[in-house]
Amino acid sequence: MNLQFFCPWWGLDHLGVEAMVQFVADSGFDGIETFVPTDRLERQRLVDAIDDAGLAWIAHCYEAEGDLDQWCQHYGELLRSASELGPRFINSHTGRDHWAPDAVDKVLTVAFEVEAETGITILHETHRSRFPYSAAVTAPYLAQYPEMRITADLSHWACVSESLLEDQDHHLEPALARSDHIHARVGWAQGAQVPDVRHPRWEHELAVHVDWWKRIQAHRLADGADVLTITTEFGPPPYTPVDIETGEPLNDFRELDQWIRNHLKDKLGSVPTSQP
Repeated sequence: MNLQFFCPWWGLDHLGVEAMVQFVADSGFDGIETFVPTDRLERQRLVDAIDDAGLAWIAHCYEAEGDLDQWCQHYGELLRSASELGPRFINSHTGRDHWAPDAVDKVLTVAFEVEAETGITILHETHRSRFPYSAAVTAPYLAQYPEMRITADLSHWACVSESLLEDQDHHLEPALARSDHIHARVGWAQGAQVPDVRHPRWEHELAVHVDWWKRIQAHRLADGADVLTITTEFGPPPYTPVDIETGEPLNDFRELDQWIRNHLKDKLGSVPTSQP
């Protein structure tokens, strides 16, 4: 199976569009997962820079705000704006964790309508503060909407449940089966990012996450996919710890992203492109 690794814009946007994209290309990634500027000229700058660098790209939609009706209108506008630029797909921070199911239904309807209009897939990220913030809460939506596909950022579910979901496989497995994209960050029972994934202290958490990602890979193979997209998503402060006196990060998140990319090339890269 072909693994394609994407670098997130997160923590790099201060470089400016062209320098950010060039950093991603120089770091050996296949593509970038990025926000989409609202300004039309800035949007074109971004797409031109990505094309010039020869990268693939994933749009990241997270900015919708307001009450439910305003949120839905803004959300639809953002999704359509991103779709116009032809990303591989859109990764969506969808809804809010405190919204009732009927409000979530309304938001998902907007996403399904935009998918049908544009032909661009919209994946709903498993993320704190969004509607699929835990395995148990997400499971009924997966059952209700068989067309719904997700981005698996399972580090959030570890944090929310204060566990590695040892007793929730009945909720976890349906989500793994519907995951089309991975955000490769390792969480633990008290946070969505272990302080340093390279340290032996976090060996168990790393192994559990890798096993989850392998299971997603197996489902993708069973579905006939020959590509698995992975965004390495170790983030800057406040996700990474800082020195209590200076405020300086204790680890370079860019190094962690490259480390997990190389680790997953080793752990997932030997899987054949079809199951026997």
